Amino acid sequence: MKTAVPALNAKTLFFTQTGLNAFLAFAVFRLWGFQPGASFAVGGLMMLVNFVLLAWIWDRLLTKKSIAWTVVVIVIKYTVLLGSILILIQAPWFHVLGCGLGLATFIMTALAQVAVMFRE
Repeated sequence: MKTAVPALNAKTLFFTQTGLNAFLAFAVFRLWGFQPGASFAVGGLMMLVNFVLLAWIWDRLLTKKSIAWTVVVIVIKYTVLLGSILILIQAPWFHVLGCGLGLATFIMTALAQVAVMFRE
């Protein structure tokens, strides 16, 4: 017998991601200093903006809004994301490892949400 798989709630993911980013950025700042903490916060913020835009794009696709504008948003989103990463890499205060860890916080958020979902 098949059971329905519950859907992840985008608002819950957003608030969990925001809280986790804030907490871990502060922890990285306190443990390793300003530069890794700021890099972690920038990486987490980039992931959060990416997630919000991705949720908005999927909503537009599933409600069958204009596909052309959705594709334009997708192209602009990745152009801005890659351009900002290239600009940040050249900044003297930027640490790639901190940013990578900030980007990886979404995996922790998703795993935490799935664990809570299946525990209920």
